Amino acid sequence: MMGSYEYIPFRGELQKMRLIANNMGYGPLPAPGEEVEQRLTLTSNGKVWLSRFSYHDTAHNSLMSRKQFTVDHRCVESLFQKITTHFAGTERIGMATDVAAWELELTNAEGTSFRFTGPMLRGSSPTLDAISDELRSVLDRKGLFAFDGEPECDRINRIAVNYQFIRHIQPSIPVFGSSPITRTYGESLIIDRASETIEYHHQFGTACETTHRYHVHKGVPSLLDALDVDTLFRRMTDSLLEREPVDSDEEREYNITVDYEVSPQLVLSGCFDCYGLPEDWSDFVECLKEFFEFYHIHDLLNENYFKKPLDKSSCLAFCLVEFEPHGKTYYYLDRHFEYKVGDQVTVPVGDYEHILKARVVQVEYFKPEDAPFPLDRIKEILPVAPEDLDERVPEDTESKEHDDWALEHKSWRIGLTK
Repeated sequence: MMGSYEYIPFRGELQKMRLIANNMGYGPLPAPGEEVEQRLTLTSNGKVWLSRFSYHDTAHNSLMSRKQFTVDHRCVESLFQKITTHFAGTERIGMATDVAAWELELTNAEGTSFRFTGPMLRGSSPTLDAISDELRSVLDRKGLFAFDGEPECDRINRIAVNYQFIRHIQPSIPVFGSSPITRTYGESLIIDRASETIEYHHQFGTACETTHRYHVHKGVPSLLDALDVDTLFRRMTDSLLEREPVDSDEEREYNITVDYEVSPQLVLSGCFDCYGLPEDWSDFVECLKEFFEFYHIHDLLNENYFKKPLDKSSCLAFCLVEFEPHGKTYYYLDRHFEYKVGDQVTVPVGDYEHILKARVVQVEYFKPEDAPFPLDRIKEILPVAPEDLDERVPEDTESKEHDDWALEHKSWRIGLTK
């Protein structure tokens, strides 16, 4: 830090500002790697130098990043006018104990420097709070400590994942020679906040590729916001674990790039297996799967739609059910068009109408005159949840009543094919 100075109001035309903002105040030490200091230089023609430092130990900080870029000089001119007005005043800047501090050096057109220091505390100076907000806006850096020490929260803006699978196949037929044949397959996934899109690309060799693109307004940003910006992909599995060399004809590699609002870009790469991936890869995958499943709708391919009449008043729904896997099937009426293939249902069986569980294996629709069973004799699926039934199967499940009933059904079904 620069230390303390005699307060001398700024005079002249502002050409350059240099701001050191250190957010280490009194209290617990920062965690290793936590950002604690920023050094910013801004000139009147829009040139910017920004260095960011993370906590290393009590004596030294570690350089996180150093960037040089330019911004619109007209925006800088407006900002410098506000800074000049504020620091040209005669009112001294009050200090606060046990809080972080900023130190500022302003240089005018004659090359004279003026130095100031103050508490990095939001609310201590409404003017400096407004200047801090404008500084973040002009530089498009929401993570700046500035004068108030309250940068906007970090967030993930983009995740790019590339995956490459290579297999080397040794020909078994000598005519192809002894050189192995190489087959490749690749995937890429891009989640982008700005465009609110997810693109999932598959590359099959060199002659075939597919791309799935999801554009979900507010949905994709919400997905990124649901990820932990501080921990995502930060913890690796034990990549240093000693493993015996494996003689494999397969290679699986990945590359991950994460871009943030504030933090420096994160880049990871390695072997795509349980040892080479980040510890939270499985959690990330589950989050993605939930997103994809929600929007994975294929009505064009869904037989529950193209095999079902839209006008339910003109037909009846009949479910073929089975009581055991690959067993005999029987027709039941689904009066309310509620069930689909795979559903568990409860049905009455036999003359005594024992209640049993069954599974729907097929749904068919018929006009009343074409019904596969006389409507005055067909049994209906019951509005009883299968889980509410007693698991005990009645002793006479295979009784004569049930067999006669099943045979009766079978005879009617056979009669339909004559």
